[in-house]
Parts: sequence; C-alpha cells; structure tokens
Amino acid sequence: MGGNKAGFNSTRSEFESDTENSKDSNVHKRNGCFVSTKKAIILAAFAILSLLAVGAIIYFYGAKYNKHQDDSNDLEALLNTSLNNIQFQDFRLPTHVRPLHYRLRIHPFLNEIDASSFKFYGEVTILINCEKPTKTIILHSDQLQIVKHEVMVATRKDVFIKALQKFLPGTDFSNKSDQTSEYNSTLNDDAKSEINYVVPKTIYLEIEQHEEIPKMSRYIIHLSSELEPGTNYTLDIKFSGKISDNLLGLYRSSYLDSDGNKRWILNTHLQPIFARRIFPCFDEPSFKASFEISIARKTSMSSVSNMPLKESEIMQNKSGWIWDHFDTSPPMSPHLLAFTVFDFDFIKPNSSEIGSVFKLWAPKHLLANAQYAVNIGPKILYYLQHFFGIKFPLSKIDLVVIPELYQTAIENWGLITFRENAILLDSSSDSWETKNYIFKTITGKLSKQWFGNLVTMHWWSDIWLSEGFSTYMEDVVENTLDPALEDLDTFSMRVTQTILDSDKLKSVQSLQVNIKDPTQIEQLFDDVAYNKGSCLIRMLNCTISETSFKKGIQNYLKTNTSIDDFWNSFYEIDKNTTMLPNDVSIKEFMDTWITQDGYPILSVERNYENGTAVINQKGFVNFHNTNNHLWHIPITYTQDGTDTVNSMWMKNTPSMLVENFTIPNSNKWVVFNVEGTGLYRVNYDNNNWKLLQNQLKIDSSKISATNRGQLLNDAIELSNIGMLNYSTAFELAKYLKHNESNLIPWHSFFNSLKPTTYIMQRTEYFGIFEDYILNLIKPTFEKLGHTQSLNESQNNKLLRSFIIKKACDYNYEPCLSWSRKHFHNWMNSPDPDKHIPISFGLRDAVLCSAIKTSGKKEWNFLWERTLYQLVSMANLKIFYNSLGCTRQPWLINNYLAKTLNGSIALQNTKIVWKSLSHPVGLSVGFAYLRTNWKKIYQNSEHLFSNLNTIFEEFLTKLSTKIDLEDLTVFYKNNKKELLPVSSLMLRLVDKIKWRINWVEMNIKTVVNWMLQNT
Repeated sequence: MGGNKAGFNSTRSEFESDTENSKDSNVHKRNGCFVSTKKAIILAAFAILSLLAVGAIIYFYGAKYNKHQDDSNDLEALLNTSLNNIQFQDFRLPTHVRPLHYRLRIHPFLNEIDASSFKFYGEVTILINCEKPTKTIILHSDQLQIVKHEVMVATRKDVFIKALQKFLPGTDFSNKSDQTSEYNSTLNDDAKSEINYVVPKTIYLEIEQHEEIPKMSRYIIHLSSELEPGTNYTLDIKFSGKISDNLLGLYRSSYLDSDGNKRWILNTHLQPIFARRIFPCFDEPSFKASFEISIARKTSMSSVSNMPLKESEIMQNKSGWIWDHFDTSPPMSPHLLAFTVFDFDFIKPNSSEIGSVFKLWAPKHLLANAQYAVNIGPKILYYLQHFFGIKFPLSKIDLVVIPELYQTAIENWGLITFRENAILLDSSSDSWETKNYIFKTITGKLSKQWFGNLVTMHWWSDIWLSEGFSTYMEDVVENTLDPALEDLDTFSMRVTQTILDSDKLKSVQSLQVNIKDPTQIEQLFDDVAYNKGSCLIRMLNCTISETSFKKGIQNYLKTNTSIDDFWNSFYEIDKNTTMLPNDVSIKEFMDTWITQDGYPILSVERNYENGTAVINQKGFVNFHNTNNHLWHIPITYTQDGTDTVNSMWMKNTPSMLVENFTIPNSNKWVVFNVEGTGLYRVNYDNNNWKLLQNQLKIDSSKISATNRGQLLNDAIELSNIGMLNYSTAFELAKYLKHNESNLIPWHSFFNSLKPTTYIMQRTEYFGIFEDYILNLIKPTFEKLGHTQSLNESQNNKLLRSFIIKKACDYNYEPCLSWSRKHFHNWMNSPDPDKHIPISFGLRDAVLCSAIKTSGKKEWNFLWERTLYQLVSMANLKIFYNSLGCTRQPWLINNYLAKTLNGSIALQNTKIVWKSLSHPVGLSVGFAYLRTNWKKIYQNSEHLFSNLNTIFEEFLTKLSTKIDLEDLTVFYKNNKKELLPVSSLMLRLVDKIKWRINWVEMNIKTVVNWMLQNT
C-alpha cells in the first residue's frame, strides 16, 4: 500500500544558512592618518614577514612539543588509549519486538563459469510480537540489498460486521476490503433483523521511511503508527546478496574430485554475528525463534539444513532447479541456522541406539575415510543423552565435511560441519594422535547440541561457559568411552598449564567482560574462554561429587539460559555438599574465579616441630605488576607414604593456619593440588622442596605423573618471578635425565621453558642452553630409539615422538642425520604422493628437521606434495608446518607470498605463520608482515582467527627492546587496521616487556647454573 511505496527519506532535518548579499561600497576619504604607497607596501611586507616568523616558531617548537605529548613511543600506553577511546555503543537490539518464527527462502546461484557472478536471492517472512509500543522495527542486515518498495508490515485483525438477515452465512464479505487499512460499517444499526459476522482482515501498516546504518549492520523500518503490545505482526522482506569467498556468511568453496575436476559447494558460517549477512534478522542469541527454511538447488546437487527434509518441489518456471523444503525447527538463535548445498554422498552406522538419524556426508572419494567417525559418533551421542538426562532434541544429526571452513568444526544445531582432518581418518594418518583429535572434536561439537544450542547464553559475554564446558566434556567422554586413548590424565598438562601461562599477564581480562563494540565479540572465542572455562568447570566437578555435578547440569538444561541460572541450578545440591563451607554458595565460590582476572599462588610454610602449616594466597605477580585479588579455593593435598587425598577450604582471605597438618618432626613431603584439579600454583618452604627433589631422584613413581609435571612447571614459573631460586627448580628437574619415562612431566617441563627458549635462541647464550637441554634428553633419546616395539604402550610411542622432536629442535646431530636419511628415502621413492615411508607419529620431526638443514631441492619437493589433489588434511598440516622450518630467508619470503597469491587456502594461512617459530623465521616474517600488512589485513580483515594466529602464535616469540620499537612503529603506521586487534597487541607487548625484564633480572643466573651443571 501506500507505505510500501515510500522512498528513502532522511530522519534528520536539513538546515540551510541564508547569507546576506554584500553590497559594494565606495570608500571616501575622511579626516585621518595617511601614508604613501611605498611606505604602505613596506609596512605590509613587514607585517607578513612577522606573521610568517611567528608561524614558523609555532610550527617547529609547538609541533615538537605536541608531538612529544601526543605521539608517545610507549606502545602499551598507545594501545590502552586506543582501547579506552572505544566508545560504548548501544549496539544491542531493543526488545520492543521479538521474533517468533522465520519463513526463509534462499535461491543461491553457482555459476561455475564466472565465479564473480555468484549471488543469492531471498525472501523472509518474520512473525514478530510487539512487547512495548514502538514506531520502529530494528533488525540486523549486513551487505544485503533490500528491495525496500516491496517490504510489508501487516497484522490480522477480526472485524465485526453487522449484516441484514437476507445475507446468508458464507457470503464473501472480504472482496477488496481485505486490502484496505480501515473498515467503516455503514449498515443500519436500527435494523431489527440482523446477524453479526466476524471477518479476519489483513491490516497493512504504512511505512514512512527505510533507514540503513551499515556501520552497525542495522536496517530500521519507521512506521507511521505504533505497534500495539501483545499483537503479532508479519514482516515481509525481499533481498539479495553476494556469495562470498571469505568463509563467512553464505560462501562458496571448492574441491577436486577423484578425476581432478573442480567441484563447487555452498556452505554457511553464521557464528557469532554473520546470520545478518544471509537474511535480515534479529541476530542476537537471546532472540530465539523457530525457522522454516527452503533452499533452491540444481537437480545435480543436494542440500541439508538443521532439520530433516520435508519435501522437494520441482520449480515450474526454472528448468533443472528444485526447492528443498525443510521441517520447522524448535526455537533457536539465528547463528545456529545452517545449510549446505553440495554433490556429496553419505554413510550412516549399521545400527544406532540414539533414536535420531545419524549421517556423515563427504565427497564420494573420501567416504571410505569416514568409518571411524561414523562408528564413534553415535556412541558419543548416546553417552551425552544419558549424561544430560535429555534425549537428543532433534530427529536427525548430519556431520558434513567441508573443504574450507573458518574453524575446525562448527556446532550448528543438527548440522555440524568439519574440516577434513577433524573427522576423516585415512590410512596414511591412522594414528593415536589423529584418532584422539577426531574423537575430541566430535565430542565437543556434539555436547554443544545441548549445552549451547538447546540452552543458549543470553549474550556473548557468557560464551566461556559453553566453550569451557564442551572442552572439558571432550576429556570426560573420551576417558569413559575410550580409555585406551589415556587422555584425561593429560588435561593438566595440555589445558591447565596453558591457561596458567597466559592468564598471568596483566593485560588478560576476566572471563566476564563488558563488550563495547561488535568487533570485540569474536575476540571472546579465545584461550581464556576455552581453557580457563574448562579448568573452572573441572574444578567445580572435582569440588562437588560427580553425582551432584551431573544433577546440577541436568537442572540447568531444563529451563535456564543465564550464568546466574547455571550456579543457581546447583543451589539445592550444594547445601548437602560437605566440601563447601556452610556460608559459601557455589555462586559465591565461582564468582571469585570468573569476575577476577588471573589466578592465585598458594605459599605453604610448614612448621616441622608442631606439624602445623600456614597457607598464604596472593594473585600471580609478574615483575612490576600487582594483583590484590582473593579467591575461594578448594585445596587438596597428599603426603609421603599415603594414597589418601585430603581436602580443605580456603576462603577469600590472605592467610590461614592449618593445625594437625602432618606428624611433628616429619621428614615426609607434601604435595598440594592433587592431580592439578585446582587452577593455582603452589610454592613450598625450602625443606619441602628438598624432600620432593630427593623423592623424584629415588623413586619418582611415588608422586603421580600429573603432579610431577605440575611441580616442574610451578617451580620454573615461580623462579621466573623471583619467588623461588632457579637452583631449586633446576635441581628438581635433574631427575628427568634418568628417572622419567612418562610424557606428562617431560611435556610440562618444556612448556615452562618456552619463553626462555624464545629468548635464548636470539642471544649468545643459546649454545649453553642447547647443551643443557641435550644433556638432559640424550639418555631417554638413546633408550627409546626410533623404532616402535610390539605391544608398546601409548605413552612410550608419544614420548618417543616428543623426545625425537626436541632432540632435532636442539640440533642433536644423530637426530638430524637420521631425519635427513628418511626424508631422502621418501624423495627417492617411486610414488611419494601415495606412500610416505615415515610413521605418522614421527613425520613432523623428520620433515621439519630435513627442511631445516637442507635447501631448495628438498623444499620444492615437499611443496609439490602439498599440491597433490588427494593429499589428506592431516598430512597437509604437517607439510605446511615443516615448510616453515627452512632457515633460508628467500624461501621464507616465497612461502609467505603464497599466502597472498591464492596458492594456499585462506583457512591454512595461519599454519604458515605459526610454522615460523625459529629466529630466522621470526625476523624474516616480521619484516614481511610490516611490508605487506595492507594486503594481509585485506585478506583476513573478517577472519579474526587468522589475525589472532599472527599476533598470538607468530609474533608472540618477540622478546627484545628492538622488537618492541619495531612493533611500535608498525602500530603507529597502521593504527586504523590494527584497532580491532588492539587487545591482542596489548597482550603481545605484555609478553615482550616480561621477557625484557626477565633478561635483565635472570639470564645470567640461569646461564651460570647451566654452565656449572652441564
């Protein structure tokens, strides 16, 4: 109607300034002072020169003063200023209207001849409910072209009609009146013979104006009349958009089939804020609605979506095309919507107890590699149904292999997408490592079908809960269903130690943060969310009983969605849990961990005469940083000569006295934080450290492998900040040389030495450091050898791979020559693409070492292997990692250039940057980054994970004052583009300053100890 024809009108008044016309006036001589023309010219010239002189003074001196004030060389200050200047945007949608249901039709066009013409057309009808009076409807729309003149807002209302008796029931009263906005009855009210009829009418609301705010991805419909609370309305919008190639929104991807033909597919990636790129919607997690989707496809293709296919309809007006109509979904957040169009085939398990249809889709030539995932997937889903106490909410679940995917896997409800290496297991990569990776990935994404999809956080600031929970469940499920993978024991080594290392920085925020700007949302999906979140969930599980933990989770999943709901779901349970003090609830306990940054260090000072101990807590302090936080801490400890695990509670107080702690005059050690279930470090008095050193030298098995690793990791970190002498830490580590055969302590020790390694590699002391490391690992290297024994334990296999990798990394010649030999054997094999004569577990070490010590010929050979059309993603990742091991600058530059010219898929460029972990790679790569930043940013502007890798994985190895100066210049030259990654840069600066301080305070002490003890 009339409103639908309204054009675009500005919402702001336009103002114009009227300027009076100046009239020329004649100048007449009056009484006054007069000068000659010559003198006037001289005076004018003098005045001009004076003004120029004053200007010059202001320019040269004033500018320098202002520059000194505003253009600081303190990068940390510059970054903090940028972050503080980010204005809080009210970018949340108002809640005046809420969506109830979407009816969405998408017609994508895949033009195999002209990829630039990939586009889609769509139409959405949204049923909305008005909760508060409003004249505006505000939705999200990003990079869409909306057909504004066809937008319609309507409602249905019952209209009462008084009709004379001669009109019979069934008479059609609607006629054209159904198309009008008002009805005026003209019937005679005095008629004594009449019948009342109720006629439903469509009322169209007049649209005054359409407004788009691209910066905020908003589309606003301004109405001439208010929406009425409690009334439902329909909103019809037609739109179009481009099919992207940047892995976001609706994007195209391709793969090569078994005959080498290029095949196109379409996929969606909508998390967290990219649903708005496919259709206008209320793109926030709290705006849940049901979805009814129809996807157009060619007859040669298939499509899948969140729900089962209801029916397929042949297009009458377009030959060779079909509409696939899918069942209506339960209410869900827009970012969980998904569909894929492809020419894949599927396999499914022979039998399943889950009650839902389970399928795995992949290119036909890869289906043979999907059997492992199809076997374990239903078992995992069945376990999770029982764990959560809720049947899987949907009638089907599809797992789809996508050649190019933004993340490892995406947990869309009922349609999970995976990268190839995260779900397929081919014969050349069939190993414990690959199976473990696949198992964990599937488990994490399936657990989110409940904890994240069925129940979704109100807002992104609480995303750590679902991400952390799914990360923890990966280990819980694996330990239950496949204990042969022996993985739960490594949680502390892999996850806890990682977050303890990163969460010590003053620049790291707490789990719960205020989001000022939409660009910050993606930054929440970081190690803090995944690792710290999972550590806290694990700590909660270990603090209360297993039964209580499971019951609390089940209570939460029934009705709740907020973080407070989560803690409250344990309310009735924790009152009967004796491990918690009576006056501390689970919410109060956990709030000290999620609302505060960092973590505590416990210092245990034993009194050996009376058997008591004083325990102090304080926040981890990095050199000049301060942290006065206090935590509620569940403490566990064990003692020499017993397997008993004792527990106590430390409230948020700085100190506590523990009586009857040990037997007086005891020469027996104690170890706190049993199995590393708490998120804290522990320091001991000198005597207890000596007792632990002696125990490890005599019989290390008396202390669990997890706690041995924890002791080594804590000791090094405590030495780094001056709370412990390095001699104590390195004496503790001496036992590794002859008395350690478990991977966990070895891995933990090298984890703690990573920052030291980054520093030492670029100093004159690296040879001393290298000798120390090789002296420590050579006995284990020789003992394990290179060959796997029959029926060898998984620990031995993993430890061998780990030690060989370290020996080669630290240039142990027997390791390097062995690697080159095996690499050249591969080069000389008849078909190097189809057969790799190097066991998968050792492939990474062999290839990297060979490339490191070889030249162009070897590098080119390995590069050619990446181009093989049937190379598995598991092998491709190893190849890319190994190519970065070269020490030849021109090859590194050549390698990085391939990330910009399309030779390497966008999703894999992060592997390239991460592979440059050595000093030559760091130097050349940093220079390349500064020179080519504009192109790099343009490629990855919307792919935060790629930028995150550059700053968190590659540049994180910077360590010197010169590095900091170069980084400062880089930032000043690219402030605008670097603003979205300012938080990452701030963490990077924090690390560099930490290392600069470490060199000044500790390097000579460490080097001297190593010289005397190697």
